[in-house]
Amino acid sequence: MDDETVSQTAEITAQPGTEENTKFYDPEVEVATDEVGVPLEESGYPPLPPYDTGPVKSVPLNKGRPSRRRSQQQKLQTSQIQPEEIIDYDIPKSLAMKNQNMKAKDYGGLVKVLTNGLTSERQKVMCFLAWISRQEIETRKDLKGNPDTPMGYMKLIQECRGTYSAFLATICRKAGMPCVIVKGYGKTSNTKPGEQSEEELKKLSSSWNLVFVDGHWKIVHPFMVCHGTENFGIPSVNDKILQRVFQDNYIFPEGKIFSTRYIPDEHQIKWQLGVKYTFAEWKMAPCLYPPFQNLDFQFNEHSSKSAVISTETGLIRISFLTSQEKLTNKDIRFNLKAFDELNSNNDLDEYVFMTVETEPSERVTFEVRLPKISSYIFKIFVTEKSDELPKIVVSYRLDCMKLIEANIPGKLPIPSGVIGWGYGPKAVEYGLFMPSHHTGKITMKKSESLNMQFLMLQEQNITVCLYHTTLSHTEVSTFLLHSLKADRESRRRELNISVQIPIEGEFALQIGIEKDEKLVPVCNYLFCVMPKFKLDTSSRRQTPQERAAIQGLREVLGSNDIDELHTSLEYAKKHHISADDEDLKRVQMRIHLLEQKKELHDTLLRSRIDVGTNVLSKMESSEFKDVLKPEIEEVRDMVTKLKLRQSTRADEKAECNIATLAEICNLNSPRDEVVTIMRAVCLLIGHRKIDLDYWEDIRIRLMIDKRKTLALMKKTTQELTDGTSRLDAESTRRISHSLYGLSPKKVKGTVEKMATLRTEEKSTNPLETEEFSQKK
Repeated sequence: MDDETVSQTAEITAQPGTEENTKFYDPEVEVATDEVGVPLEESGYPPLPPYDTGPVKSVPLNKGRPSRRRSQQQKLQTSQIQPEEIIDYDIPKSLAMKNQNMKAKDYGGLVKVLTNGLTSERQKVMCFLAWISRQEIETRKDLKGNPDTPMGYMKLIQECRGTYSAFLATICRKAGMPCVIVKGYGKTSNTKPGEQSEEELKKLSSSWNLVFVDGHWKIVHPFMVCHGTENFGIPSVNDKILQRVFQDNYIFPEGKIFSTRYIPDEHQIKWQLGVKYTFAEWKMAPCLYPPFQNLDFQFNEHSSKSAVISTETGLIRISFLTSQEKLTNKDIRFNLKAFDELNSNNDLDEYVFMTVETEPSERVTFEVRLPKISSYIFKIFVTEKSDELPKIVVSYRLDCMKLIEANIPGKLPIPSGVIGWGYGPKAVEYGLFMPSHHTGKITMKKSESLNMQFLMLQEQNITVCLYHTTLSHTEVSTFLLHSLKADRESRRRELNISVQIPIEGEFALQIGIEKDEKLVPVCNYLFCVMPKFKLDTSSRRQTPQERAAIQGLREVLGSNDIDELHTSLEYAKKHHISADDEDLKRVQMRIHLLEQKKELHDTLLRSRIDVGTNVLSKMESSEFKDVLKPEIEEVRDMVTKLKLRQSTRADEKAECNIATLAEICNLNSPRDEVVTIMRAVCLLIGHRKIDLDYWEDIRIRLMIDKRKTLALMKKTTQELTDGTSRLDAESTRRISHSLYGLSPKKVKGTVEKMATLRTEEKSTNPLETEEFSQKK
């Protein structure tokens, strides 16, 4: 927890029924009124865009000499619309911490101190909130004064006669920022989705702010920011000590997320930012919490936009689109409980099949099995670190209306935990790559042999176990074989797993890796073993050619011959093998892997900086960058060495000595470029153009006094480098004209070229013509 962002660490117990704890009955409900009567809004505020968070356009103003009041409105309405940008919030937080002990006796002085050095209006709002959160209003004993002062109003908040939203609005308006106080209703972490009546929900009053900052209307919930609790609503800690923290998730949240949890009352419905809900629609909408936005979750065809989901089969599927980047270093958790067992420890997590998919699209999916006719509450959580308590993301009510006795869903052989089922981020983190099977649920025939493969980059202690709901571990261990094969040449290891199950039912395969003397589960698979006739009736029979094509794909899976793999792949496509076939996908992945490996090998042979840099850039987005890590490191080392060698050569300026000058002057028929450069050198050191028409004339003047020539060249080069050259623009143009159209830029570069000329091997001397080389 960040010390700079924690407002206070208060121990509060959510115990309803006692008078002294009435205001803490639900820590997310502000039981207070504003006795001062701070206006909800002021006149002249920019209108809210219709259900959008985009910038507000400027409004035409009346002509004539404006009053002071109208001047403020004009400044507000014609303020420059700034685009959204990333703001550094560490500066305002530090400023608030620095001034947290300030005795705020008037709003003007408070605003002046808290906005000192801040340029962005969003930074200013962050500083105001960070300062308020550090005042420990509920427990502070020195609060007193007139209610029109910050100290006096904080005393009212302490006595539940003032609200955080009115306090923030007063500060923002004093700072020249429009701020609306929005009164309405809010769902809390204790709210049962779709369960409460309209009358019960309207008892959960709440107030928040809309602040016009940097050309946009933004949402702020100051009570939740300064008074929120870190672990409220988590089943395992609901009756324990709650910890109050600075919750910056409620500063500038997305409107579409915020509006699922808070709705204005009927008098302020115009200030509803985000999705437009009626109260009835809002009541049934799923309650989305700030981590939903942080994970970049998006609804798709398998995610219900209602908080209540019904089924008559006992199976419900909920899915969200996300990005793998957002799931990095995060664990997804869940909790399923029946409504009649909410106060018990009887969790039903073994009835939830969770998968975290990365292909073909990145998504998190929950298949929930409801074992009896009842209503259930299903909550999804996220943890950013293993030692942190989970934070709630979204909650649903699941209703099982009817069940057929023969098809009652059973529980899974093992709980999936945070890793879920199938190949996911946890397996990548612990070094398992190139899986033969991605999906967590595999349907197979009774007594059918199934082979699975993984690549590993380093030696690790692997444990592979098979589980069943009723059979013992000893009984099912005979259905499983696994081996680890090492490839010394490529420094990789291949994990092979063979499964043959002669019994119908569901079996769980768990792969674990030993780390720090502890076994860490990293990958789970569920095998659904079915009778042959059930499988055969669901799909048509394969032709002999199709079976041969699939067998050919399996035989070449371990091959390193790209041509052989392409041949098998083309044969399979010719006989219309489905693109979703696991063996076909594995062969395609094998081809892509070998092609990229070959490209890296060819890059090493070419030994060029540009080629290596392009390949490294390409590998950054490759799905095999972890598998090909040794080869990528070799290319990176090669590029580093080549750049070092190039920079060393560039630093080693060739000494233009008498011998070098003599070698150039001894050339009988140099190239035109050499003649041009040497003519420019003569002009720059003071010779006349009329004396430089032919190479013989140039050579004679360079050889008359070699030491003087070298000294003049060195002096002129230094002057051109330092920008102190005696040549003005007119002189440069005259020299350019005398060099038959050579540009002034090239004129100034001629001496530099001359100074860096170095004696190369005779066979590769760029100054010589073919005729001169043959003579030598």
